Amino acid sequence: MVAGAMKARGIWQVALSVGLVCGCGHLDYDHQSDPLVPASTADAQAPAAEDASSDAEPRDASSDAGPRDAGGDSGDAGNPVAGDAGDAGDAAIDDCPGDPSKTVAGLCGCGVSDDNSLTWYRDLDGDGFGDSNVPDDQCTQPLGYVADSTDCNDDPTSCGADCSPVQTETIVGLNCADGYDNDCNGSTDDCWLQARFSVSPRAAEVGESFNVDASDSVDLEDSPAALEARWDWEGDGTWDTGFSTTKAASHVYSTAGVYTIRTEVRDTDSNLAQATQTVAVAAAGELLTVTTAVDEDNANSEVSLREALNQTNAGTSSVILLEGSLDILLNPDGSGLNELPRVTGDVTLIGDGTVSINGTNLPNEDVAGDCLWIRSGVFTMVGVELYNCVDDGINVWTDAGTVTLIDNYIHDSGDRGIAIYAPNAVIGPGNRLTRNVEGMSFSTDANSVRVFGNFIYANSQDGIAIDTDGTSGGVIELNQIWSNGARGINAFATASSYTIRHNTVTGNAGSGLFVSPVSTLFRVLNNVFHSSGAGFGIDAELVSFTTLSHNLYFGNAAGTCRACGGQTGDVLLNPLFIDAVPADFRLQSASPAINTATDDSLDVNGALPGNFNGAAPDMGALEAP
Repeated sequence: MVAGAMKARGIWQVALSVGLVCGCGHLDYDHQSDPLVPASTADAQAPAAEDASSDAEPRDASSDAGPRDAGGDSGDAGNPVAGDAGDAGDAAIDDCPGDPSKTVAGLCGCGVSDDNSLTWYRDLDGDGFGDSNVPDDQCTQPLGYVADSTDCNDDPTSCGADCSPVQTETIVGLNCADGYDNDCNGSTDDCWLQARFSVSPRAAEVGESFNVDASDSVDLEDSPAALEARWDWEGDGTWDTGFSTTKAASHVYSTAGVYTIRTEVRDTDSNLAQATQTVAVAAAGELLTVTTAVDEDNANSEVSLREALNQTNAGTSSVILLEGSLDILLNPDGSGLNELPRVTGDVTLIGDGTVSINGTNLPNEDVAGDCLWIRSGVFTMVGVELYNCVDDGINVWTDAGTVTLIDNYIHDSGDRGIAIYAPNAVIGPGNRLTRNVEGMSFSTDANSVRVFGNFIYANSQDGIAIDTDGTSGGVIELNQIWSNGARGINAFATASSYTIRHNTVTGNAGSGLFVSPVSTLFRVLNNVFHSSGAGFGIDAELVSFTTLSHNLYFGNAAGTCRACGGQTGDVLLNPLFIDAVPADFRLQSASPAINTATDDSLDVNGALPGNFNGAAPDMGALEAP
């Protein structure tokens, strides 16, 4: 009823304007071409016409004998209206002397550039968003109406934070706990649940206890006490406990090894979230704890990191524990200790996130300037910070064995955060690589490397560089790669058979992905390529791909894909990150990236049922609930 009344009022307004908007009592027809104009009013309404009886122009009130002025006549008697500088001149009397763009008032009158009435929408709650169910057709904006028609709740008594003029209604995460439908999906918003837990110690020997606590998990709608947690001690997807509001637990391992502890947290709406942590279990007598931040190699009672690595290379220990807020300055007095011993044995180096290795005093030269060089063996590093390494943060160059890097923070290196010259390395999840020259590089023999679940950002050149001919079989997936000074991922050599899928690549200065035309057999799918500053989403040619589909492109300065065109399943819309400025690349519930990827048999939702949530996987690195 309200909508109909508004529509009727708009039509009446338009009809009234036809006859009265100008107040001059006539329509501005040219009587030479329109025979319906009465002869008795011709001189009063239009430029004078020549006829058979006389060549003389009729005089106007000022007794001018000449023709009308080029900018519009000064007016015959009864029409003393001058034309504006921008008007067409003698074509018509100027009905709008104060409006250079118009000589004819039209339906909406002078001062309104569009002669068609516009549709406005009621904004009862004053938030700048209008109700599509309450339109009004008017030439000018009515009080209380706006041009937008996307308000999903225009009731000021119940709209919550959505009533704020500065609050965009579709940003879930900023106001998702107010009890209202801010994202316009037809139901009350439900904030993302975040699972978190602590574990102590990070390393122990067989038979010793690990203590965990998920009380730091966060849900904006539920109190911490209402949340429940359960535990998977081996990270194998089989839950070893049931859900309980008692979120602290403990476990003892009977076999040495590296284990992933997984928790799943449930809120009162049965939403689920997961988190993992890695721990190391040493055989009896093989756990070595670093007790000093001093970089030394001597016979005193303290155990330095350098001494611990020498012992593991000799085979007398297998796990090195770093804990207790140590900042280990390598080569502290420039005495020639240089980089740490090259790792040649099987060792797990595990930290609690409070220990850092500082390479400021290393010599400015290749290899000797690396903080860590892994030469062979089975090497695992978890939870360690490396910074100010003069050359590479960590150099992986093994003749035999495998390397696994998890949850490390590597920053401000003089060259690469991680340099990989070896096959079968596993980089992830959880490594943060930032403010290096390159975040990570694949070089000679870096075949079958898996890079997944990492944060690679604000490096001065590429995020990931595939920079040596002949590497093959790598997998780059589930990474967040943003704000790097060149390309997000740069395959500029003759690499082959790489799979690049489910990455969020955004805000890099160059293209999101570059693939050399001499690289072949690349599979690139289910990624988000967003806001490349001076490049394409993908800078490549079709010849390089066996699969190129289901990628989202938006806001890339040079275009979507340079020489590969539109492909199956592409999305060319804003991905609607929750908030890209603080790098929160989770997807809003209205994101076009949700349920639009293709199933590539990759588990993107952890231990939740199936490989993904919803009808199909989401594009990018983060699967929405």
